[in-house]
Amino acid sequence: MLYHLEGVIMSDGSLNWGSMKGHFWEKENGVKLSFFPRSENRREARKKLVSAIAKENLSWITYTRNKWNLDLDEFKEFIALIFGAETLTQIPWEWFKGEVSIEPEYETEERSDFGKSRYETRFVFYIVHEVLESLTKDLETPTEIQEELLSRLEELIQEGEGVRASAKSVAPHSSFKQVDNELFYKWKTSCLSFLERYFETKTYLRTFRNKVKSRFLDRTEQGMAALNALKGDLEKGYLDNYISAKEKRVEPEADNYVDKERIKELQSLDKPKYDTAMLVKLCEELNQNYKWENYFAVGALLRTILHHVPPIFEMNKFEHVASNYGWGQSDKKSIMRLNQSAKNIADNLLHKHIQKIESLPKKTQVNFAAELDVLLGKIVIKLKS
Repeated sequence: MLYHLEGVIMSDGSLNWGSMKGHFWEKENGVKLSFFPRSENRREARKKLVSAIAKENLSWITYTRNKWNLDLDEFKEFIALIFGAETLTQIPWEWFKGEVSIEPEYETEERSDFGKSRYETRFVFYIVHEVLESLTKDLETPTEIQEELLSRLEELIQEGEGVRASAKSVAPHSSFKQVDNELFYKWKTSCLSFLERYFETKTYLRTFRNKVKSRFLDRTEQGMAALNALKGDLEKGYLDNYISAKEKRVEPEADNYVDKERIKELQSLDKPKYDTAMLVKLCEELNQNYKWENYFAVGALLRTILHHVPPIFEMNKFEHVASNYGWGQSDKKSIMRLNQSAKNIADNLLHKHIQKIESLPKKTQVNFAAELDVLLGKIVIKLKS
């Protein structure tokens, strides 16, 4: 059975809910969720809907980074409130779980005001078994990826303990303490790189980013609390179905960090302005060392590539390439991650002093394959022109 649930945005910005059970000819099992913002302009309609969701404190639906995200476990509880608890026994709800990013359909409805026609946008989400089945195939976190995420998270928590242990009073007899500057910023950079890569739509990232803004000890402890909360939820399986298209790591095929077809493109350039021999060799060695799990070497080679290519863009430093070249919006984000997260992690691996307890890099820490491919693809285009 298909359950219909519609939220109409009222003049005060609140949502007025209407509901009905589906018709006999509707074969799908699930929910048709509609929102009616009463606006002709789609962008304005979306703004009104986002505002209404915040006003109603609906935690089961969010709009972040141009994506609609639904927490189906929380939404199921909301459905039970609207239709009654017995609803949960009438649909095989075992597939209705986890978190998904789903694109709404936009329906236009004609309305007449005093003889004048106008068209209003309706947002419609079809949350049915067939749609979710196709989505969750891409969203499920394989066991090996989950284990790697947990392993990296435990390393960050251990590093955070070292940061916390470095705290000293800011002045004699003061109760305020600050942690070591270098340890703090290295740890913060690594944490943000990890959280942004895998959990960018989740509360853990927002909490960490909002709380860990200074070197005061209490800020570090708040960041540690967010990491420990994430670790607990991963271990309990609460995030088993979670990994969005952007948060999901792009695995290099056949243990290749750089796609072999991309290397062939660099090799086959006809009389390019710059000789790509060294760049090709660096990419080949990057693949070899990634395959052999030589992650210190991977970090060093990645850093070398970023230092090697700026002249192609008629610049001297990669930070200038990242900031000043005319990247598209999505490419810009990838290049900024290379300039910030990848470069900082590589520098940390290369210039790290010996520790009493060492934390060795893992595959997840040095994997910027997708971001590097964006850079190499642009280099191919530049050298062909």
